[in-house]
Amino acid sequence: MSDPVLVVGAGPTGLTAAIELSRFGIPHRLIERLPHAAGAADAICIQPRTLEYFAAIGVVERFLECGVRCSGVSLYVDGKRTMRYDTFLLCIGGRETERILSEALAAVGGRVDYGVELVGYEEHRNGIGATLREF
Repeated sequence: MSDPVLVVGAGPTGLTAAIELSRFGIPHRLIERLPHAAGAADAICIQPRTLEYFAAIGVVERFLECGVRCSGVSLYVDGKRTMRYDTFLLCIGGRETERILSEALAAVGGRVDYGVELVGYEEHRNGIGATLREF
């Protein structure tokens, strides 16, 4: 068996990568420097293509239940509308996004190792070696 893939950071991107690795039976380890879920993801809206992916992994209904459906977004600068983005968006907070994705990861047998930090890595002929620090 090969060494696991190291996924660094348990935000939405890291959680999604770990879900995919789990779904395809690829050994991995998801680490997060913080001692617990941050719940402070920057993104506040999810676009339709991402919802299609969430449907493929069986969690789209959870997102639709927790989010607010929007038909568009306007950007204002100094009180003047500078942009209008007319498309379906699902507005949902980072805490909810991370919670749903963490539950999806657990459902496919994955987990997050909190309190573990990547402090260095070295390239080798047959891969990469990582140095981790656990808190």
